[in-house]
Amino acid sequence: MLLDIQDPNITFEEGCLYDDKVKGKSCCYVEGKLPHTLTTCAFCGIKNET
Repeated sequence: MLLDIQDPNITFEEGCLYDDKVKGKSCCYVEGKLPHTLTTCAFCGIKNET
């Protein structure tokens, strides 16, 4: 488990890890998807007001 992300709503596809440079510094990115907009956070209960 790379980041210990346990939210079942976030999915990761093949090739979701990639490296790039930002302002001359190397960065490692992990790209995930949240397929729907949640009304509240399942873990902390904060409401999504967007």
